[in-house]
Amino acid sequence: MREPPALERAALDASVLLGARRRHLLAAATLRYYAGFWSPWIVSELVRRRTEWIAERAAREGCDRAETRRRLRDSRGRVNALVDELSHVLRSVDYGAAPAADLSWLTDRDDWPVMQTALAAGAGVLVTDNSTDFPIGEERNGVFFLDSRAFLAALYRRFPDADAAVREYLGEATQRQGTTEG
Repeated sequence: MREPPALERAALDASVLLGARRRHLLAAATLRYYAGFWSPWIVSELVRRRTEWIAERAAREGCDRAETRRRLRDSRGRVNALVDELSHVLRSVDYGAAPAADLSWLTDRDDWPVMQTALAAGAGVLVTDNSTDFPIGEERNGVFFLDSRAFLAALYRRFPDADAAVREYLGEATQRQGTTEG
């Protein structure tokens, strides 16, 4: 996979904001190794997906309606806290103000606003763990697609001190040299 052309500005998809490397991505943005962007569409996608997970788990576990409602009520505070945390780190853009672009290569219309978020932000990279719809390691409409692991690895190559700085910020013990797992 070739190195992305620019890491300075990155749009973050809901898939990575709900993923295992979220803390490392946010710490790197907080420490100003890159500027992270999202949009109201990505916020709504994050909230929708988190809510679906709770409801699906309740259904798998055979919960009745009252228990499912209780779980959804209990999750509200956690979801609000997550959105609040992200709002202090990521910059919001209006995906509707993105420059005109041919997005017909995206088969899922729900992914159009994600791509428009990257375009509106002037991001060189869209960080997404959705490799089904966004071809990781490729560039479309001037935006390079990386999954969260590859983005962090590229960031740590560009800024050799970043891995240790992120781990220190997060209060993690430094792991083996070159490890980018989050």
